[in-house]
Amino acid sequence: MRIVTALLLVLTLGLWSCEKDEYSWGTDWDEGVIYFSGDVAADGCGWLLFSEGKSYHLSNFPEDLYIDGLDVWFKANDLSETFSCGLSQTQYKVKEIREIYQKPWNLRFLSDYPGRETSFDMFSLDSAYISNDSLYLHVGYSGGCGIHQFNLWALENGNEGELNVMLEHIDNEDPCEAYLHKWLFFSLKPLQKLDKKEVTFLLRGSPIMSSFYGSYTYKY
Repeated sequence: MRIVTALLLVLTLGLWSCEKDEYSWGTDWDEGVIYFSGDVAADGCGWLLFSEGKSYHLSNFPEDLYIDGLDVWFKANDLSETFSCGLSQTQYKVKEIREIYQKPWNLRFLSDYPGRETSFDMFSLDSAYISNDSLYLHVGYSGGCGIHQFNLWALENGNEGELNVMLEHIDNEDPCEAYLHKWLFFSLKPLQKLDKKEVTFLLRGSPIMSSFYGSYTYKY
């Protein structure tokens, strides 16, 4: 999945116009990934939106979003029609986009997403460091045939008030076994507090919560 800078991509679809707090985006939005499945004229299915383990055709696909592997937050209406494509005439449900943003890459608080279950799909982490306001992570994982997603979550405090931060990997049941590597980066600005100049956290991850990658101090 392509890593993109945490800048807002504002798409005016004629239905909305608003400003949002940079670090509260997404608490009531769906998450997805834009990907290219092949030219329709060559029996592909064109540009699709992957969300919650399913792919969708968009009735009003903005050309600004023609970026393979782009992570987005969106709000959409489910339409009754379906989209058929490819030699096998694969059927995709159709969504009509109301609002859509490029997903900012920043740490989020899991408590802001009631009922959100985290994934514990496996990965390895061989490097992690803080530079300026971001946490940089070098990960490895098996795949090559599907879409992989990563999220960084701040969890409830652990023992003696320790702040736990979890890197989540969602492999979307990718069956392939090529071993892939990539750099991730997440803004840590949501951890800033007015009465402090630094915060220390324990970095954890899958496959189980006891996986421990070290203690890090973010100074700001």
